Amino acid sequence: MAHNKRPTSSWSPIEAFRSLLGRSNLVNKDRVHYLRDLVFQHRTFDVKGVAAPGEASLDLEQVFVNVGLSQADQNTSTNPVPVLNQNGREEQIPIWRFLLPRPNRRPKNLVVLGAPGTGKTTLLKHLALSLAVPTQDQPHLDKTPILLYLRDIANHIEQNPHYGLRQAVQAMLVGRKVELSLDWLVAELANGRCLIMLDGLDEVADLERRQQVAAWVQRQIRRHHPNQFIVTSRPFGYQSNPLSDTLQLEVKPFTIEQIRQFVNNWYLSNEQQKQGRDDEGVHRDAQINAKDLLSRLHQTPALLEMGVNPLLLTMIATIHHYRGRLPDQRVALYHEICDVFLGKRQQARGIKFELTPSQKKRVL
Repeated sequence: MAHNKRPTSSWSPIEAFRSLLGRSNLVNKDRVHYLRDLVFQHRTFDVKGVAAPGEASLDLEQVFVNVGLSQADQNTSTNPVPVLNQNGREEQIPIWRFLLPRPNRRPKNLVVLGAPGTGKTTLLKHLALSLAVPTQDQPHLDKTPILLYLRDIANHIEQNPHYGLRQAVQAMLVGRKVELSLDWLVAELANGRCLIMLDGLDEVADLERRQQVAAWVQRQIRRHHPNQFIVTSRPFGYQSNPLSDTLQLEVKPFTIEQIRQFVNNWYLSNEQQKQGRDDEGVHRDAQINAKDLLSRLHQTPALLEMGVNPLLLTMIATIHHYRGRLPDQRVALYHEICDVFLGKRQQARGIKFELTPSQKKRVL
């Protein structure tokens, strides 16, 4: 399973952008500044509502493990903890296979469906970083990434049906205090050279507003053909608002090997952040802790089965990291997991629902 990881000690996106800015006759500086801010925005592994207070920020590309995809059908799972695939033989297709052009065949627009915590947003952030600063160990795709969160633009769409992609990108940049011209981006869109990623159709909580947003997405797909689009959603939030002329994909649960990769990546990144260095001792400490966690998971099948969900695996790793063990009584862990899936994580990300997580638990 490919990682597309950057070496911790040698790779620096900022140095890469400085190098480009020094070649003023060869590059558009507004484009370089746009891509640099995109890296600033998406380079951190998102653990809002999951991590312990004061925990260090982790580099997404150091933790990331590619999720597998398959073509979705009517039975796409809404279960965040599906059955663990022990043999690893089920086909898992990497996202790049659906992005790279083939002879006489243009890549299709994609809808990526997945239960809560399966890594849909993280996958889009990884793609944005990969296109902003390509590395030699990843497939070559010469497209400009645009990543927008549909929850952030739903109000604009409701107020102005003619709200466009350029306006959405401009509003995002203004919110981040970034000033630059987007004339170059308009040209990129006109030439079909963008990968447009729209995250979280299901995160528009109001049903009527979600229908408006889905209709807006459909208009953008038609208006900006032949640019490729990727839209993410939970299956439940998508079934009543399907998009036409798209290929529907399902995020597959982690395999045993992917669980192992993630735990090793997560502990190495944590140790590097905690110790402030990257040497043999840091790697040894990370390996010891990762090995201990993996051993405990294999000794507790119920927890190992939870590890197929990247969000749950992150929670388990966080608890192990701070306690040095996993709780003998799993009730406390289950309570925390319930809080996360009933809305604690959404609250931390600024998504508003009618009921709080504790109110939802009382209803249940």
